[in-house]
Amino acid sequence: SACIAIGLHRVHRLDSVLLDYVPDDVVFNVFVTFCSLVTAFRTAHALTRYTEASAMLHRLKGCWFDSASTLISFCRVSKADVSEVMRFQQTLVRLLSLMNAFALD
Repeated sequence: SACIAIGLHRVHRLDSVLLDYVPDDVVFNVFVTFCSLVTAFRTAHALTRYTEASAMLHRLKGCWFDSASTLISFCRVSKADVSEVMRFQQTLVRLLSLMNAFALD
């Protein structure tokens, strides 16, 4: 407890020295207000960019689904062997799934 008392006494003496270097209240309030506004603006801008990117990613996934369903529906009238058609459809779905996974990463 003696060490704590000595430390507090030194901090109290140092505090009176540091008061000479502390700016006025008005300058400090303006600085804090400016930093708060900049932080709020940057956060709002980042949120806007995030929501736009998320919407674009959902649209991209929709386009991939449309292309996959179109290609699979074209396979119904194919004259190729059934095993070849199944292999093509499974490969198509796997590749589009892989593209989706890479887009989310």
